[in-house]
Amino acid sequence: MDWEGFTTDQLEQELLSNRQLRSGIDAEDMEILEVLDRRQVATADGAPNLSEWAAATLDIGLDTARTLVRTMRRTVDRSDLRAGLAAGEVTLDRVEALSRIPEDVGLLEHFDIAGVRRIAAQQVRITAEDEYRTANDRYLVLQPSLDASWWKLFGGLERPEKRSVSQVLYHLPHSIWSDHGPRDVASAPCTITRTLTPFLNPLQLKDDRPGKKVPLSSGFN
Repeated sequence: MDWEGFTTDQLEQELLSNRQLRSGIDAEDMEILEVLDRRQVATADGAPNLSEWAAATLDIGLDTARTLVRTMRRTVDRSDLRAGLAAGEVTLDRVEALSRIPEDVGLLEHFDIAGVRRIAAQQVRITAEDEYRTANDRYLVLQPSLDASWWKLFGGLERPEKRSVSQVLYHLPHSIWSDHGPRDVASAPCTITRTLTPFLNPLQLKDDRPGKKVPLSSGFN
């Protein structure tokens, strides 16, 4: 469509109308996902969780899918937020932020989205259900290349698990640490990247071929 013939006001109204349509569709999507969640469709299809199932099925990013699924779960008993979204009065971003505030504070129209998110960050409390969902979404994958010459470690962990994994890597054989000072766990780096890189780079691994050595570089850079 050629939009050049429209006035600025008409174009703005068209944008607002489209936004209202998207809000209504998001509200409908959440209702559908709520039913599919009860039917455990993600488990039936072999997906790790509903967010990843939605991302693959709807061809959207995982962050977008997580926002949709988490907002759906938080607003099960928040009919006011669902109704506002369905009517196009608010956007999914605002409903997502409002759903993280335990008290009923209305729609906070006098705040922009960033302001609502700041308020939510100050008041949010994790529920037992959210804690279970977060724990259920954890995963850690060690993936080799086809010839097993290169390995990747990736995934998502909560803070306690991250610390456990980091400390396991920190407690490497003494030969690795012999030239790098005391093994003080309290001063261990907080990230796997900082833990592995200084100590694995200087090492040499034996190649399968006689007399050959291959430098081992950290794969976490």
